[in-house]
Amino acid sequence: MHGRAFAYWIVLGVVATVVAGAATHNLLLVAVGPVAVAAIALAVSFATADRQAELDFFAGYAATRGFDYVRGRRQVRETRHFTLCVIDIEAGITLFPGLFLCRRRGIFGRLDGHDWLSHRNRHKVELESAALCERYDLWVDDDQDELLLRELFVPSFEVLLAEHPLQACFEYRAGTLVVYVERVISDEGHLDWMREVSAAIAGRFGAEIKEQPRVA
Repeated sequence: MHGRAFAYWIVLGVVATVVAGAATHNLLLVAVGPVAVAAIALAVSFATADRQAELDFFAGYAATRGFDYVRGRRQVRETRHFTLCVIDIEAGITLFPGLFLCRRRGIFGRLDGHDWLSHRNRHKVELESAALCERYDLWVDDDQDELLLRELFVPSFEVLLAEHPLQACFEYRAGTLVVYVERVISDEGHLDWMREVSAAIAGRFGAEIKEQPRVA
């Protein structure tokens, strides 16, 4: 509101409505026009300030934790809101060709959300934890080693996923782990939770990869 652009909007808008009202002999436009211009200018200013405050928060959050804040812009057909962490774990490419832990399907087989995952050449795996199965569906590529998969999902890992308050999902494919929740997280506490659960999931993958014998 203290910017020069805000003052220009007010002055030019008021002058325009007064001139237009006088030219058309419309006293209502002369009386109400300036008020409407001021209201619109205030609404635009508040919206701009809100967006700037959001950018400042994320930039500050990233800076204090050693990250770079990058605001992505790309054209998409539909808008969906996610918060995600992306971690490179190239060493597991051959061990885990494709793992997808997504939100559980509903009673009638419909996903509680948007199902973008292709099930071609993949199959669903039932894990031992009933609590985990109530939250998630686990899909894996058909060439996944089932024994190795069971070794990855040790009881402590299943408990973490089944009880974590964020109910984070993850995908691991082509050496990249993506941990995500299907909403925007915009407060420091929940962002820290997101970082912690992502690190825990990545750590579990890393620990299992280290236990496997290296092929010369």
